[in-house]
Amino acid sequence: MSNKGGDVNKEAIAVLLSPDGYYTYLQIQPIGAVDDKEKVDKFKAQVKKSYRKLCLRHHPDKPGGSADTFQALNRAYKVLSNSVLRKQYDMIGLDLDDDCEQNERDEEVSDKKNDEKSSEESSSDPSTEEDAHYFSAKNSPVSQIASAVIAFLMTMAVRTIIWGSLTLVLSRYRIFLYPILLLVFGTCLYAVFSIIRASNRVTKLQESRGRLLLSLLGVGLYVMHRAGHEEWTIKFWMGESLVLLLLMINYSSDEVDERPLAMFGVSAILAPILTYIIGARFWRYSMIIGIELVIGLCALVIFPILEVMIEQIVNEKLQKVGEKVRAHVKRMEEMKK
Repeated sequence: MSNKGGDVNKEAIAVLLSPDGYYTYLQIQPIGAVDDKEKVDKFKAQVKKSYRKLCLRHHPDKPGGSADTFQALNRAYKVLSNSVLRKQYDMIGLDLDDDCEQNERDEEVSDKKNDEKSSEESSSDPSTEEDAHYFSAKNSPVSQIASAVIAFLMTMAVRTIIWGSLTLVLSRYRIFLYPILLLVFGTCLYAVFSIIRASNRVTKLQESRGRLLLSLLGVGLYVMHRAGHEEWTIKFWMGESLVLLLLMINYSSDEVDERPLAMFGVSAILAPILTYIIGARFWRYSMIIGIELVIGLCALVIFPILEVMIEQIVNEKLQKVGEKVRAHVKRMEEMKK
């Protein structure tokens, strides 16, 4: 009886792991990609009915049952019950995922939902279609690249606005300049006193390096203020270059030691060049900000289209692979006969 049960379980696993084995073993016909809700619900009902029937045969607690077979059967139920996973399975007829990876995804999706305090209760099935859509959209390479590009462009736009504000407004009017100078040099003095009172002055100096260098921002603003805004001069250019350099390297007490030396060199070269090209002209700052925003908007439009095109190409390739796999398995079965 034990050997008979073992043979049944081995045969079941062999069928489940074969091309289109989920359909074959559950004795269900594929429905393909359909939008008819009634047909989809009917298909899912058939999957559940067949799954429950086979669970009685393969459950580990039942006589002749097997944990491995039951796990494979449970995976088949998850895939066929989910339209996203079923679509991936139908392409090549094989399940390239497993329950371990799926559980990690479920935990990530669950954590995300808890953080956002979603008002809707999640389904008891961890493999819901919304979760699969969320995970695939979030982790696709194109989406990650798009997010990085858009974040970079938005950061550059914000820094350009800050740069233009410091150059054209804050360094020009005393009502804005003097409070900034007091704040900057007050921070610098606080860092100096902290170094003097510290037991390990070398370590404290390294920690406070960013705050000390912020004094250069005050120097740059003051140089631009003294040079005047009526006419662009070399003195004004030097002050603006210093301010832009600080914006480019983004000094802070926590990150200054982590910045590579090459970045400082590149920033020191680019800052004077950019300030010379801009020439403290409002319309040029506006043009740069406009270009950055336009590129960001283009990225929002282009990357989703690109993702759809890539997904379509990949799906076509996978379908061809699936056809070859099925044809190969069929030939092997005919040869055995």
